[in-house]
Amino acid sequence: MRLPRAANDDWPGISIILSFDKVDSHSVSRHILLAYDELYSVEYFHCKLKPYWKRNALQIEELLIKAEVEYVLVRKKCHKFNEILRKELNDRDGTKYSKVAELAFRQCLSAHSIVQDVDGTLLMFSKENSSNCCMGTVDVIYPGAPFFLYFNPSLLKAQLEPFLNYAESTH
Repeated sequence: MRLPRAANDDWPGISIILSFDKVDSHSVSRHILLAYDELYSVEYFHCKLKPYWKRNALQIEELLIKAEVEYVLVRKKCHKFNEILRKELNDRDGTKYSKVAELAFRQCLSAHSIVQDVDGTLLMFSKENSSNCCMGTVDVIYPGAPFFLYFNPSLLKAQLEPFLNYAESTH
């Protein structure tokens, strides 16, 4: 390996080709498993914390196997949830609102990293790209709070926990 080097020098790449045989009126689907293995997600008060999915010493290979085994069941649960969410959003303000809100749902949730503190406390940090690379800042927690209050209040608590702990500390 040639390190250190610029990010655009010999960029990593990935590709895949999926065969769908023939195109006709019958739908066909394929899926791939794509993952990256964060060794540690967050350094919190000088302690490196692993991603939440590693909380039971699960390795990336095991996670991928589990994901493949549970794929059909999880996909069904996701479809059911999406139907309920879409209906609720349509009933509130119509199809256009629903389409935007469904995308916002995914964006809001995926912009976070979930870990457990050394004492087992659930912590959730927003990972920001444009605010000095800071994590867990009020400017992101505040507008996202109604989302988490509605869908999963324990995740809002997990966001407030590190923020309040930091405010209480001497840094």
